[in-house]
Amino acid sequence: MNYAYPLEYTSINDKNRKTALDCGLFLFEDDEGVWMSLTGGGMDLSPSILKAYRLLEGCIPSEWATEWRQDYRAYLSEEDHRLNAEECKRCLEGEIRSTVEKLKAINLYLTDPGYVKKKEQEKMEQFDKCLGKASKIDDELLRGAIGIGCLLKSNKEVTE
Repeated sequence: MNYAYPLEYTSINDKNRKTALDCGLFLFEDDEGVWMSLTGGGMDLSPSILKAYRLLEGCIPSEWATEWRQDYRAYLSEEDHRLNAEECKRCLEGEIRSTVEKLKAINLYLTDPGYVKKKEQEKMEQFDKCLGKASKIDDELLRGAIGIGCLLKSNKEVTE
């Protein structure tokens, strides 16, 4: 019962406090960030925790998405149970896509490390070329946005 669940994107304000309380949780803040914790205990309240994450964070962390159960909704309405299921599905599908891409990268490296090294070198050359073009732009905001785009493009693993 003495658990604190981390929140990455939530600030403490009256609306968020009310949302948390409606889910049977309360918000608090310390030097490490914002957290939510149960206001009571004695039973499995994971459906309420899923709802709180969904409402406060806009997503359910994957480790919590695996806690969703067809047969258990505690005090949630059918609608909230369904909304939790939809968000858990969305989250886990994203995890699957991410895991499949990571497996492709690992398998390609294990199969042909020389090819991966060559492709990584080509990516770095494209990154340098992209940054070179961006450095000629006078507008700082635009130059920064293009630089971030260059970085994101070059930061992807070789998967094919």
